[in-house]
Amino acid sequence: MQVASPKPTAEKGILAEQFVEPALPAPDKPSVADPEDKKPWDAKDDNVLRNLVVKYRVGSDEPPWQIIAMKANFGHNSGSCKKRWEELPPVPNENADVFVFKGKNGGGEVIATKRKGFGPV
Repeated sequence: MQVASPKPTAEKGILAEQFVEPALPAPDKPSVADPEDKKPWDAKDDNVLRNLVVKYRVGSDEPPWQIIAMKANFGHNSGSCKKRWEELPPVPNENADVFVFKGKNGGGEVIATKRKGFGPV
């Protein structure tokens, strides 16, 4: 930052504009871009991706891919994570039951169903 020397004025006091040059406007785009993929996808990366999507996805909203790529720290960018998630097949899990409790005040009917798999919704 350059500081200008004060200019004498007839007015009482010195204004800040006399010392500091105005700031540059804010950039339109993020200044940091996603890093390029550093390696091919493997089974370990797929498992990390699945776990982070489950952790950070809220309802049926799009997962926060930039956060997932940053937290995973496995060398894949957010765009690559999203593309890989869409390509992943569901993982069958015979033991994953889903229970739905119906009725007033937590009582009443209980419905148990088997999940079809774990993967992109």
